[in-house]
Amino acid sequence: MKRSKILGFAVGPVGAAVLGAVSLPVSTWMFGAADIGRIAMLQTVTSLAIIVFGLGLDQSYLREYHQAKDGRALFRMAIGPGLLLLALGAAAALALDPQGLARAVVGVDSAGLAGVIVLTIATAFCSRYFSLILRMEERGLAFSMSQLLPKLIFLGILLFIYLAGGERGLPQLLSAHVAGIVAAMLIFAFNTRHVWLGRAAAGGNVFGAGDLLRYGMPLMVSGLAFWGVEALDKVSLRFLSSFTELGNYSIAVGIASVAGTLSVLFTTIWIPTAYRWADEPDCGPRIEAVAHKLVALGSTLIALAGAFSWTLRFLLPAHYGAVQYLLCACMVPPVLYATAEVSGIGAGIVRKNVPVMFSALLAGAINLGGNLLLVPPLGATGAAVSTAIAFFAMLVMRSEISMRAWAPMRRSKLYLPLGVITLVSVLFALSGEQFSVFWTCAWQLVAIACLVLNRSVLAELGAGLRRGRKPAAPPVQQTAAAQTD
Repeated sequence: MKRSKILGFAVGPVGAAVLGAVSLPVSTWMFGAADIGRIAMLQTVTSLAIIVFGLGLDQSYLREYHQAKDGRALFRMAIGPGLLLLALGAAAALALDPQGLARAVVGVDSAGLAGVIVLTIATAFCSRYFSLILRMEERGLAFSMSQLLPKLIFLGILLFIYLAGGERGLPQLLSAHVAGIVAAMLIFAFNTRHVWLGRAAAGGNVFGAGDLLRYGMPLMVSGLAFWGVEALDKVSLRFLSSFTELGNYSIAVGIASVAGTLSVLFTTIWIPTAYRWADEPDCGPRIEAVAHKLVALGSTLIALAGAFSWTLRFLLPAHYGAVQYLLCACMVPPVLYATAEVSGIGAGIVRKNVPVMFSALLAGAINLGGNLLLVPPLGATGAAVSTAIAFFAMLVMRSEISMRAWAPMRRSKLYLPLGVITLVSVLFALSGEQFSVFWTCAWQLVAIACLVLNRSVLAELGAGLRRGRKPAAPPVQQTAAAQTD
């Protein structure tokens, strides 16, 4: 992918992270941790609904896009079943027990809030599918603008509430959140109208909705399992702890969004690129080289975050003091997920979806057990530790499946750096408050070590961007040593 397209995709996640870095401290000073926790729970339920009602057809769309003769017909086959199921599910929920829906999600009995929840889910569902069009057409700038404007709207509403001096509670925070989501959907819809409004081509595709479902349904189950790995921390805090603990945890996750930006940006660009490489003879070595570069970048980012985590005590209110110790553990999951998307891409290339599904189920089970054990006594700290461990287990399983089904990689360069940074982050979350001086010094040393050990990779990445092309992937010897390293 050309540098102009990479930069186009980068503008949105990076800009959104910058705006988030501004809006997050504002939110902590304006709203209570419990209200922030309620919004986090709404986001968690929304992501679950997109997976369930999507039936895995979003992944089918990505996989078949380059083989489809008619992209418009493919898109309609992908989004149609989910929209129908979503409409039926929303009607049933609002007709049977709207107060129960609101109570389960945000802890408030309100039919009006139930309507807002349904609107949020439906809007986010449409945005998900519209964004796939921009990704596959490599329209990075349009994709990015659709991410930036909602953040600007959210921040603008917060500033208006602050300057107006009005009431600051859940209704105001929820209004700002929903306004941003609706704005994103409208922008996505406008930028992709040539597909969903366009006329299907004569002749059509050689596959139908049944083919898409056969490919997508196992991935839906895998997506549900991954949701369990990713979201059980928030669900556990909701039902085993309190909205206040969930709010504190959500603030840590939000500050860790720099790693989330890496994950979103990398997977947005990576999946279409990897499938284009699939038929090239040097695909395996190129993917391994990308994985090792991502390991170096991700571990260095976490180490730098740990080295400067002490600054959060000056940016957030005093009752958010525990956030600085959770930061690194909350950065670990998105880094591990982005790495697993690369190291495990071979399973997708050869269509080995069922083993990937079982690996996600096992990682979800690990996270569930960890949260049940750790959240009641430790609250947000227990959720952060359990999720980091579960994501590392998922990385190992997905990587091993890909290596056995497709091509080997050097395990030591993949597992060792990420295993060490995960262990250090977990120990920091557990003991950072008791041994703050020790950890302040320890993170400085870890950061220096990462910068020194990864200096050649970091320099190569920077030089590659300045030259306007991707760094060259060094050849890798496919030997038995690579399988056992």
